[in-house]
Amino acid sequence: MRLSDKIKSWYLQRRRRTYLVRTRIVSRMSDVPEKLQGQAYIVKRNGKDMWLVFDCPCSSGHKLVLNLSRSRYPFWQTKLKKNVLNVLPSVWVTDECHSHFFIKNNDVVWARDVTTHRPAAT
Repeated sequence: MRLSDKIKSWYLQRRRRTYLVRTRIVSRMSDVPEKLQGQAYIVKRNGKDMWLVFDCPCSSGHKLVLNLSRSRYPFWQTKLKKNVLNVLPSVWVTDECHSHFFIKNNDVVWARDVTTHRPAAT
């Protein structure tokens, strides 16, 4: 094996892998499979984004379903270009694992703890 092949192999093994492998567009929620396998699904109806479905990055195995419709609150916005997904604002899971993160360029960017410590009342 040549040195250049060894370097290439080393780089490929250590390069950072993104959280989401692919984003697929479907027309119904029933088209979203039970096992997502690193893929996100955008459910569109009549040309409008309605839902974003993906596995929570906390590794507990539960799915997250984000509302993308501006007629309901809260809602998130997605930008999908050349299969690279960005989601705004951050996702804060309050009822299961308490994860707080952004999705930027198909990857999870964990948010810092925003808990504020207030001084005790005197």
